[in-house]
Amino acid sequence: MKENRKIKKRNLFRRSLLYVPGNMPRMLHSILSFDMDTIIIDLGDAVRPENKLAARILVRNFLKTYDFGDVEVFIRINQIDSPYGFEDLKMLLPEMPDGIRLPRSTHMSLIKEVDMYISQIEDELEVEDGRFSIIASIDTAIGVLNVQQIAQSSSRICALAFDAEHYTLDLGIERTKENESLLFARMQVLLTAKAMNIDAIDTIFSDVYDEEGLIQETRHAKSLGFTGKSLISPRQIIPVHNVFAPTKKEIEFAQRIISAAEQARKRRIGVISLDGKLVDSPAISRAELTLKMARDLGLVMENE
Repeated sequence: MKENRKIKKRNLFRRSLLYVPGNMPRMLHSILSFDMDTIIIDLGDAVRPENKLAARILVRNFLKTYDFGDVEVFIRINQIDSPYGFEDLKMLLPEMPDGIRLPRSTHMSLIKEVDMYISQIEDELEVEDGRFSIIASIDTAIGVLNVQQIAQSSSRICALAFDAEHYTLDLGIERTKENESLLFARMQVLLTAKAMNIDAIDTIFSDVYDEEGLIQETRHAKSLGFTGKSLISPRQIIPVHNVFAPTKKEIEFAQRIISAAEQARKRRIGVISLDGKLVDSPAISRAELTLKMARDLGLVMENE
């Protein structure tokens, strides 16, 4: 049995989930020079049918060779109802990725079938139950409508990832930069993820040279409540990380809220105010989360 690679600690962030084609050795071997949070090795759309087996072998050898440290590694397997999906699981899970990104997550029954198969592999490998996680891709109209059932179908699901490219294809519409047609689906995915206390991952931004457009879309996703974004190029990592990190202004305001709350507690004052405005418990909780993220990212010292 292969040594069980350390499961990622949950205080790590999934801000950037970078796709890398599973059939391109040069890209695979260079990917660890970048600072993404999660690697998504793509065996699906990126690989032609006649190259599926060769890509699977390449990815298996890649997983055997490299120490990924704190970077998560997920395999985007082929659709589970294709001739390739279960073969991806069978060959690659023994090499201990952190989990799979499951395309066409459409029904609870499909997730349960995948969950049971993964459990069988865990038993064969003699690793703990739940060793492998699932990022469920919500990429069809039926997936959007069933997203709550999907999220509840397996304790392995650690994130819901919206895929606008396949979703708009399923709807037979063009994706525009304004993205009005995506709002309902985005909110369905987001609200379900928040209710289930799992990560909400926004869709890719396909124009790798439009950094301003990427930043604008990521800011919009963050304003809705998404905590990460799927990426298709390493050049997108830094802009996305910058958006999801707390700003200096946000950190300073959070520090002032916590300070006001501490002063009120010391003085045994029930009502907390700052700049003439009431500070309620949700505001304090948001401030605490902002400072925790800032500390985890090294933006402030631990005692600040």
